[in-house]
Amino acid sequence: MPCGDLTTRTLSELPCSQPSSIAMSNARDGTNPPVTVESPPAEISSGTSVDQTQTASENNGQQKTLIMALPDNAEQGFRYAIVPLPETYHDAITAATRVFGIHLIDPVPAHIVLRRLVKNKKNEWVWADIDSVNWKSLVLHNDQVGVFKNRGIMENFEHGKIFITFGYKPRAGGPTKWTEIIQGRPHQERLAPWAVVDRPSSYHEALIMVKDVLTAKEFSCALNSREVGPATNWSETDWQNNSHKIKFYTLPGPDKPWREIHRNAYEDDQKWRLLVPMPDNILGVIVNY
Repeated sequence: MPCGDLTTRTLSELPCSQPSSIAMSNARDGTNPPVTVESPPAEISSGTSVDQTQTASENNGQQKTLIMALPDNAEQGFRYAIVPLPETYHDAITAATRVFGIHLIDPVPAHIVLRRLVKNKKNEWVWADIDSVNWKSLVLHNDQVGVFKNRGIMENFEHGKIFITFGYKPRAGGPTKWTEIIQGRPHQERLAPWAVVDRPSSYHEALIMVKDVLTAKEFSCALNSREVGPATNWSETDWQNNSHKIKFYTLPGPDKPWREIHRNAYEDDQKWRLLVPMPDNILGVIVNY
């Protein structure tokens, strides 16, 4: 079934879960980064407890780990966790919500921002925002990352799930075609395993989502990924150099043409949140080669 036929079909009719929505503590949440701290939270004095909810087991001494720090109002300091070094920014947020569990009142990924602990030119410890697309080259073994509330998200931004489809030019030529969201024969229809994603609250978050989908095994198994193009095999360097080639589109209606999200919204999160499709609707993605 072509994706254009799904505009009247809601997620309640499809086998996908809805995200939770709870409010996170605003204690020492690093609202205005970078925040100077008198000493690095990772340098733990004797008697300070560390929450090792998920301890990284050693694998011949080669296990790579990441220290996570969550502002703790009750302790007037930080709560800690150690996790295996995540592959992506999105994976790191998932790990944070898992290991801190009940300590997070608002575990919605879009409400969380990660910052790395670094020293500035004055030799002061500060929390620095992370370029999430380049996570793998910026956050390394034994680094420390703070888990803070993302104050940049509009309070009334509607979270939920959206469908994603990729536009591509057929090898035989002709107009742009779109990957199918529902696969199989009519009596055996099923949702493509990569076709439903969290509604991205920014262009930057949307890029991460696209990268996660295109590099997922489920994506290459679900369709002929060669049609979508070489982005399915991009290296980390390729993603850093070519992310500007990824464009996003909305579908106003079943009989309407696809419309590109204005590029001004790529730099302005408030504009993006006004233009990105609402939950249960479709976001189109085209990688220009």
